[in-house]
Amino acid sequence: MTTLDADREQVLAFRVAGHHLHERTDPLTAVAACGLQEYPPGWSAVALHARAYGELGASEVVTVNAMRGAPYVVPRRDAAIFTTALVPEDAGLKSLVGGRTAGEVADAGLSVREALDLVAAAARDGLAAGPLGRDAFHQALRERLPDGLLPWCPGCKSHHVRPGLWRALGPLGITHMPAKATFALADFPHVNVAEAQAELVRRFLRSYGPATHSELASWAQTSASSARSTTS
Repeated sequence: MTTLDADREQVLAFRVAGHHLHERTDPLTAVAACGLQEYPPGWSAVALHARAYGELGASEVVTVNAMRGAPYVVPRRDAAIFTTALVPEDAGLKSLVGGRTAGEVADAGLSVREALDLVAAAARDGLAAGPLGRDAFHQALRERLPDGLLPWCPGCKSHHVRPGLWRALGPLGITHMPAKATFALADFPHVNVAEAQAELVRRFLRSYGPATHSELASWAQTSASSARSTTS
């Protein structure tokens, strides 16, 4: 075995242990490592079974759009670590919503921050009476947003807000998903943003290390400058 092979084996062993795949642990510890992706739907249950014994209490976890906009099951008490901590400063918000969406927002005469504020306000108003299924949620947004934020979608054959904007409602702490394809207003515990960012870096490195700030940015879908500042 070469030194390179040995290093690779060490890295893989570290990551297997970091994800609790070397031996089963309790469910909440397994989820707390770096969340469990809930895509395809139901996948988090499979991932949990590979890592833990027993079941999670419904009140212990929440499903929210988190890293890369994907739905993740995360501990409710730690939700800010996987949401608020992902949001870069205004100059880096393009990375949160995606380049194509940022371009369309600019064409509509808005900054990304302005667009996110409009979508957040529409979501809060639309969900004020309670959770909505996916189609009803998108209809609520249509009724409350300007045409510039509702481009035509050939796949859906309708005008609707781009995924990059509604998925960003998770990191912004606006929405979570209490059931499949259902959206509700979030009620995450509030924490210090700097502390949440530092803890996100620690959990990322414990699960995926060794890694660079660029790899953190790619995993979290945040800006490189934001990742650099949280690791300095």
